[in-house]
Amino acid sequence: MFYTICLVIGIIILVITIIILKRELTFVKNNERVIGTVTKLEEIKDDDGITYLPIFKFKTSKNQDYTYRHRVTSNPAKWSIGDEVKFIYDPNEPTTARLLNYSSIFSWTIILLAFGIDLIVVGIGYYLFHGYF
Repeated sequence: MFYTICLVIGIIILVITIIILKRELTFVKNNERVIGTVTKLEEIKDDDGITYLPIFKFKTSKNQDYTYRHRVTSNPAKWSIGDEVKFIYDPNEPTTARLLNYSSIFSWTIILLAFGIDLIVVGIGYYLFHGYF
């Protein structure tokens, strides 16, 4: 029973991964790219000390300034003021802006794919080899 559950959950995760991948590829294909610049490094104090959160600014195609707060802090600071990076965003909704790099776009796809494939291998492996062991 356990292996059947693994197989079913693995297939469900794989289907969800394909849906997310399709959505992400459509987002990358259909939206605009722009260069953003680090304008500030915000200090975040926590129990481990101080980390730095980069604040980016870019100008949309409609000539509007937009500020993007990165989700990830680091110590030492990964970015410096004045650094430039590519962003991708929906011109009708600048709040959808994301860094245009592999991990920013495809991280959930990779994580879910890893779990889904593992569960499918466990489930199928049991049914293929249960008579041998």
